[in-house]
Formats: sequence, structure tokens, C-alpha cells
Amino acid sequence: MRVAMNIVSGVFHPLLMTSYMSALLAVFLPEAYIPYPESAVWQLVLAFFLLTAVLPALFVFGLYMFTPVVTDLELTDRKERLVPFIVLIIFYSAAAYFLVIELGLGPIVRVLLFSAIVMIALMVLINTRFKISIHCTAAWALAGYALALSVNFSFPHMLPMVFGTVIFGGLIGTSRLYLGCHKPAEVWLGTLFGFLYSFFSVLVLL
Repeated sequence: MRVAMNIVSGVFHPLLMTSYMSALLAVFLPEAYIPYPESAVWQLVLAFFLLTAVLPALFVFGLYMFTPVVTDLELTDRKERLVPFIVLIIFYSAAAYFLVIELGLGPIVRVLLFSAIVMIALMVLINTRFKISIHCTAAWALAGYALALSVNFSFPHMLPMVFGTVIFGGLIGTSRLYLGCHKPAEVWLGTLFGFLYSFFSVLVLL
């Protein structure tokens, strides 16, 4: 069971959540990538992956390997989360500039990226006082975005996306508790913050 829970935590790592959301949009709501044709959508998903997952991961790994700033890639100590969070804000800002301003992607992508930047900044503030589950925050933010988009656009074909993200969010919370990475309060705080913030961000901004 422990191996399975580690796999869940790895496959649904927080750095991958925006990439998963971009892939879900490609499948369930390709209109999000207007004005680009469907033939270009997966190239844009790859750009999401590189800018919001691969490059930040490499940078944080470099901090872990060559500096004392990060001593644990799990970021168990909340005091070590500040610099990685700032790194994420920088890379997400670069992604927003490239994808929204340079490539001209529409409001759905704009809300996804800019609200994510603000969410990370809020996590920096929360982290000064409380440790919360980053895994749960990111996973349930995905569920919040999915539900809000399905409500906002009244697309019944998006319901599988909603149910899938909710199930995976539950699995991630379970895995973090089972592995002893977080207390129940840290999991619940991350879950509620991620879901409510992303849900209302979409409803208000779109």
C-alpha cells in the first residue's frame, strides 16, 4: 500500500497540476486555446508542461543539489518553502507572459495562469504561519477549476472531468495522510483553500 501511495503522490505532484489542467482543457474544452486550431493545442499543452513543471522542477532540484536553501525535495519544513514558491511565481509569470501576452491565448488560460500566480503568493503568506499540504492545495485547485468551468459553460460533457479531479483529489489527500507527510488539519486546509479559491476565481473572473 505504501508503494501505491508514493506513486499517487508522485504522479499527482503539485508541479504537474497546471499541465494536467491544460491537457484536460485540450480534451474537454479545446475552445480555451482559441485563436489556435486544434492541431496546435497539444503543442500549447507541451509549453504549459515545460514552463510550469519541467523548468521549475529543475531549478528547485538545483537548489537542493547545490545550496543549503532546500534540504528536502518534499519541502517538509515550511521554512524551506519560501524560495521554491518564489521560483514558481517567477516561472508562472513567464508562462503567463508567453502564453497570454505573446501568443494571445484567451480568457480561460489567462484566468488559469494569473489566478495560479495569486494562489501561490497567498500560499507564501499562509506558509508564514501554518503548514498546509501543497499536494492537496494543487489537486483540489484542479477540481475547483474543473467544476467552475463546467458550471460557467453549462457543458454536461465536462462532468467526467469534474468527477475525475474530485476522485484524484481524494486519493492525494489519503496518500499524504497515509505516508505521514501531513496532519489532517494540514490536508483539510489545503483542500478547502485550493478548491474554494480556484472555484470562485473562475466564477468571478470569467
